Amino acid sequence: MRVLDAEEPRSAALREAFGWHIPVPTRIIAYQLGVLGRAETPSPSSPQNVAGLVLRLYAALDRAAQQDPNAGVEIRSGLSDAMTNFEDGPPPCVWIGTTFATADRVAFRGAPAGCAPYLHAVPADLAGFTRLLRLLGVRDAFGPADFASLLRALREDQKVPNAEGGGKQTRLIGVALAAVRALASYEGLTKERCTDLDIMLPDESGTLAPARDLVYD
Repeated sequence: MRVLDAEEPRSAALREAFGWHIPVPTRIIAYQLGVLGRAETPSPSSPQNVAGLVLRLYAALDRAAQQDPNAGVEIRSGLSDAMTNFEDGPPPCVWIGTTFATADRVAFRGAPAGCAPYLHAVPADLAGFTRLLRLLGVRDAFGPADFASLLRALREDQKVPNAEGGGKQTRLIGVALAAVRALASYEGLTKERCTDLDIMLPDESGTLAPARDLVYD
């Protein structure tokens, strides 16, 4: 099924003939969201058009979440259906203003400045969809494990050749330092916990390496 861009048909006979009088199942709407997120990531061809469609899909799913206690199951099932068509993890389904991100990279309280485009805050214009976003997997805030995971992702990105050259290295180190500062702000973070998280830190050449393999001074 596809979302109609045109005005809703007014002919009752036409709507009944095509089955348009039957509400689209929540699972199908969630599937559409998952496929849309895949198709328009990382760079939508027309962000404004995509944003309008996302808001319509979110509104339909949010209504379902308010009216049906089992909507969460249907939404997750639809997203899972979209996942089966791809091999690289869950579909990006959270709109962050210009593109989509996976729910594990978005939080209501966001991330410290400098962590984009890896971690994001929920955009202000989605504030009305809090219930739905929680069902999609968005959390209140990021934690130490998220920043440790970000540092590991940055380490892998450093290995990929890029036309930016030194500019890419500078950008990645900037994000890494923001993540390290975020980790340092957690007062209860112990040495044992840091070891478990397998934290990466920049060495003297700017290359991210396991903290356990580095020495201070």
